[in-house]
Amino acid sequence: MRYRKAFHSPIEHLAKTVSLSSFDWREVIFAMFTACFDAGGSQHDQKFLVVAGFVSSAEEWVRFDKAWRERLAGDNLSYFHMVDFAQFSGEFRNGWRDNEPRRKKLLSDLVEIIRRHAFRRFGCAIDNEVFLRNLPENRRRQYFLNAYALAGMTSAAQVFKWCKEERTPFEKVDFVFEDGDIGKGQLITRFNNDLGMTPVFKPKKDKQATIGMVFGFTPLQAADFLAYEITKGCKEMKNRKRDPRWGLEELLKIPGPLGTYDPENLEALDVNHQALIKTSGWFNKLYGKKS
Repeated sequence: MRYRKAFHSPIEHLAKTVSLSSFDWREVIFAMFTACFDAGGSQHDQKFLVVAGFVSSAEEWVRFDKAWRERLAGDNLSYFHMVDFAQFSGEFRNGWRDNEPRRKKLLSDLVEIIRRHAFRRFGCAIDNEVFLRNLPENRRRQYFLNAYALAGMTSAAQVFKWCKEERTPFEKVDFVFEDGDIGKGQLITRFNNDLGMTPVFKPKKDKQATIGMVFGFTPLQAADFLAYEITKGCKEMKNRKRDPRWGLEELLKIPGPLGTYDPENLEALDVNHQALIKTSGWFNKLYGKKS
């Protein structure tokens, strides 16, 4: 699907929806995240779960959307999904398997589009075995945490820190996650109670619905790319003979943090939560629990 002048950008629509009347919608800042369960697995059956993405202004995301769609249209593609690209499935089934120059050119162009329009990258990788072993099930239920929610909230904390450094009001940031990921309910609960806001969930590619065409939020396709590369990098980390993946190296050139959790981090998280519950009534107040 080629980008047309009549196309109404979903980024522009969302920006106008959440912006205040005193602000031009182009000044609204967005943090775009996605969890790539296809490539990064899940808490239930894979070693790692990754949530990763980028932050940029609404105006830059509109420019990104146009450039991204036009580049994909040049190869007769309507979307970019890294798992499909890697496995030669979906729209990459024909004409891609034995054409390495074509594959390299597409990835190179997409990386350049991301680097041109994204301000920062953020992400968190969860080793599921470490997470499940070091944060007991009763604590996970008590804190409304699964690996997805923990990675998502950690990424939000990274954005909060970036806002402080840049003197950008955190309230002007809207969080967009890929719709349909497992653990969405816990993430919403933590966002509502911890941050006083609700994340937005969008599809990352265009799809036909009963109400008509629902346009995909293309920055989530860039986040999918990043999440996939981080997940593959985590899996290959112990293989010292293998060079780092080109895509991961290029995306990591964009400034930003990448978080993870070890047993000590998880123990500190547990201790801190318990201290807040016992000393301030914070947990009871936020989660509506009886004393």
